[in-house]
Amino acid sequence: PNECLNELDGVRHFEQAFQDRHPDVHRWPIWFKSSLENAINQSHSPFAVFLNHDKSAYSIILSRQILCSSSILNVFQKYKCILWPWDVTYPLNKQRLIQRSGRARQILVE
Repeated sequence: PNECLNELDGVRHFEQAFQDRHPDVHRWPIWFKSSLENAINQSHSPFAVFLNHDKSAYSIILSRQILCSSSILNVFQKYKCILWPWDVTYPLNKQRLIQRSGRARQILVE
C-alpha cells in the first residue's frame, strides 16, 4: 500500500497480502525480505523481481498457476534464486520502484 514507509514494510505487506489472496495454494514463493539494493548486493545466484499489479487480468493466473507451481518453485530452490517482490498497483509504489531501480542500476554497474 501507499503508506508503507520503506521497502521492508512493502515486502512484508506484499507477502501477507499474497498469502491472503491465495490461501489454497500449497506452497508459496520465499520472498527476499529486504530492500532491492540489498537483494542485488546479496545475490550470488539468480535474481528475479516479481512485479504485481492487482488490476491486471493476468495477476492471479501468473501468481497461482505459474509462480506457485511446484516446478517453478523447485527451480528457485535448486538454484537458490533470490525473489524480490513489489506491488505496482498504486502509482506511488510504481514511482518508488523507478527511484530504487535507478540506484540498483548504479550498484550493478559498480
